[in-house]
Amino acid sequence: MPDPARIPEHLSVLESLNRDHFTAEELADVLGVSTSVVREAVRRGELNGYIVEHRIVDIPRTAAIAWLKQRMEDVNKPLRQR
Repeated sequence: MPDPARIPEHLSVLESLNRDHFTAEELADVLGVSTSVVREAVRRGELNGYIVEHRIVDIPRTAAIAWLKQRMEDVNKPLRQR
């Protein structure tokens, strides 16, 4: 679940995805995953994000949506194709 301390109360998960940019922490909270999942995806090049001095400072919404779609496709592939 998203951490209510990081996401304003008036934003639902879907409304949060309408934002143009996220930090790694914000995206992790919105998606209900650990921050390390998001950070590692950026570092591996699976999720496009802007890194400044080893810190992920920005993840565009379009990159987050593309990453989610790819993860969904990977989950739905038969094991032989993974």
